[in-house]
Amino acid sequence: GNTFQAFINTASTPAPAALFTSNTINVQIAEPAITNLAKTVNPASGDAGDQVEYTVTFSNVTSVNASPAYDVVLTDNVPAKMTVLPINPATDITFTPAAPACGVFSSDTSSGNTITLIFTSLNSGCAVSVKYRATLQTSVIPGEILTNNAVVNYSSLPLTTGTTPNPTGSNTPGGAGSATGER
Repeated sequence: GNTFQAFINTASTPAPAALFTSNTINVQIAEPAITNLAKTVNPASGDAGDQVEYTVTFSNVTSVNASPAYDVVLTDNVPAKMTVLPINPATDITFTPAAPACGVFSSDTSSGNTITLIFTSLNSGCAVSVKYRATLQTSVIPGEILTNNAVVNYSSLPLTTGTTPNPTGSNTPGGAGSATGER
């Protein structure tokens, strides 16, 4: 807890007793937490020329200690023996509950076989589902297993160093992970 005390500035020794002490105030720290990243593929097997559909899901936890996640980036490096088809954000990305109350999709910066989707924010208690498709190339070998996994990174602060100015009139001057930066 945090308390405040007021003293009278006098030359007396010892130091004067406090005139009053405030009530104790507690501050609860809230952070986003995306801990349930899951990925499926359908069908789970195929032959050259077949198309598979990946579904990636994740959500920001619901709790009194949760806050929005910012600058959420989903990255997936699809195996080289697949050809990734373009993603249509209007139909391939869904929020539960529905956007914009839940989250904001920002951009698709995917290139080649690297899927990169950027979400400006994802509120506490909100889930995202992303679908994308790939075609198996003629270079696949019967019995071969193509593996990959998706990664989600996010921040607890909006923008580069938080909202400036924020309600306290301050900002985060340092880089992520530094003593004066985002944790």
